[in-house]
Amino acid sequence: MSANDPRERRAAPASELYVGYLPVPAGQRLFLRACIPMLAAAFLAAGGLWSGAARSPGRGVWETNAVRTLDGVAYTHPYAMIRVPDAHSPDGARTVLLVQEGKRGAADAIAPFDGRLVRVRGYTLERDGRQMLELAEGGVEPISAPSETMAACLRRPVPAVLGPVCLSGEIIDPKCYLGAMKPGEGRTHKECATLCVAGGIPPMFVTRAASGAVEYFLLVDASGGPATKHVLEFVADPVELSGVLERWGDLLVLKLTPGAIRRL
Repeated sequence: MSANDPRERRAAPASELYVGYLPVPAGQRLFLRACIPMLAAAFLAAGGLWSGAARSPGRGVWETNAVRTLDGVAYTHPYAMIRVPDAHSPDGARTVLLVQEGKRGAADAIAPFDGRLVRVRGYTLERDGRQMLELAEGGVEPISAPSETMAACLRRPVPAVLGPVCLSGEIIDPKCYLGAMKPGEGRTHKECATLCVAGGIPPMFVTRAASGAVEYFLLVDASGGPATKHVLEFVADPVELSGVLERWGDLLVLKLTPGAIRRL
């Protein structure tokens, strides 16, 4: 008979081809029983490795359900902030950066009260002991002048120059990083962070030591003013910064020198 004879085709062995409405062929059943557990184990192992390698979104908290009230002296330069009494701080005061709802800084809201004692109301963002307050609607009002002792405590601190430094880390928008977004860092967050910094939210620089310790630096230009235009294109990228490090009370402030930022 020829190879094309229909009778010869009918005599050929049954095919192992799987057809959905027929039972699974015996050979394929054996293969699937061995393969499926191995694939499941491989997927579980890959998932474990991926989740273990992923960076933690951090312990940032945004207290959107509780309005916090702070009394202190407000400042607009280089960014909106308030200095409030704090018995645990070495100079008796701590600094809380101020922002408004959305991707906006608070300089315009604080400008009428620059250097004056105010009461601010809003929602706290906090991570690693660093705080920020998102102002509630109408959340700034002047209050009575403090005592001489209190006024001296809340006065803008004299900068202490710590010297030139070169540091590696990431430029962040602290509103998202401290709790508004998780994760609020890295290149996946670059567009959001860039819009926040462009909108007046103070740029900060974060470094991480091998031990896991995190340091925060407020970024300003060489004259101590806002550094927004200098850092905008580098936000959320791994970078190396050069500048002069200063301590302003409880804030570490990095004054950027010209050409101070280099992508890593």
